[in-house]
Formats: sequence, structure tokens, C-alpha cells
Amino acid sequence: MSSPRRTSTRVLFLIAGLATLAYLPALRLPLISDDYIQIWLGRYYGPITRWPALLADPLYRCRFTSILLTHWTELALGISPLVINLSGLVLHILNCWLIFLLGCWRVVGWRASAAAAMCFAVFEGHQEAVVWYAALPELLVFACAVGCAICWTQWIQQGRPHPGFYAAALALYILALLSKESAVAIPALLLLISLIESVPLRR
Repeated sequence: MSSPRRTSTRVLFLIAGLATLAYLPALRLPLISDDYIQIWLGRYYGPITRWPALLADPLYRCRFTSILLTHWTELALGISPLVINLSGLVLHILNCWLIFLLGCWRVVGWRASAAAAMCFAVFEGHQEAVVWYAALPELLVFACAVGCAICWTQWIQQGRPHPGFYAAALALYILALLSKESAVAIPALLLLISLIESVPLRR
């Protein structure tokens, strides 16, 4: 009989394989016009000396994480259509894994989260965010939002809440706000989780 850890590892590999299979043809796509704007933003705002100017920019400060990721990707791997397309696929796989990790919330459970992650991996209704590099903020805000929800549920479910999970949820929320404006909806999600768990509002 497989151990829970070995089973989880197999599920993670299966999810990654399904996502790769679904989006493998997209790795051959060329860059799209808006992708060049994203690359330019990474070059202009990415260096640490330009961060104050980025934070002062009323439009692009809500794209802080995607701009830094673009800058760091170019420094590490260079810029090419394959690197750009792989970036989207890797982030998509990460998001699928985070959906699976939502199974740590007892209300969801591991079976439901595994099924949801596999469906999310191959469902191409959200393909634009994966194959269009300029939509990088969508992938990042989703990752931060789900990660925040996971930390929040862990903080709630503990008999003696650990401040580390609360701090991690707060940090991920801030990163989400630096990824895209839609992150302002995250507190409503956390409130819904709290209401489902019957958490006293004072806590």
C-alpha cells in the first residue's frame, strides 16, 4: 500500500504531465506584440535602482511581481519565445499544484482537490493567461491568492493557531496586490472561508 506522501508525489507528477500535454503545442508560438511591452517593462523597471520609480507608477506598480519576474528571467535564461512560453507553462503547473494543496482544507479534501487540479490542468478556457506572456499578472495573482487561502485555512484549522501561517497569508496578500488589482477581492474569500469554518469574527 502506497504511503500518503508517495501518493501525493504521484498526483503532483500526474498534474504536471497533464498540464504539459495540454499546452505542449503552445511552446512553438512566437512572441505576441504585447509581449514586447512586458519585456521592455522588465528591462526598464526590473533593476533594483528603478523600484522606487516602479512603486510610484500608478499603473504598473500593480504589476510589480510580473515585471520583476520578467527581468530575472531574462538575466537567468535570456529572452526567447521558448523561454517565454515555458515561463507561462511552469506557472500554470505551479497553480495546478496549489489547487491540489487546497485539499489540506478539510472542507475540500484531497480527492476533490486532486480532481479539480487535474481538470484545471487540461481545461483550456483560461488558455490566454498561459500562452500570452503579457497576461503573466493573471498567473501570479492567482498563485498568490490560492497560496494565501491555503495559509489562511491552515491557520484556522490549528487548535493553537501558529502566527507563521497568518504572517504567510498576509505576505502573500501583499504580493497579490503587487501582481494585479483584482487581488482586492481576496479578503472576501478569506472571510468566506472563516464563515464556513464558523470562526468567531473577533479572532
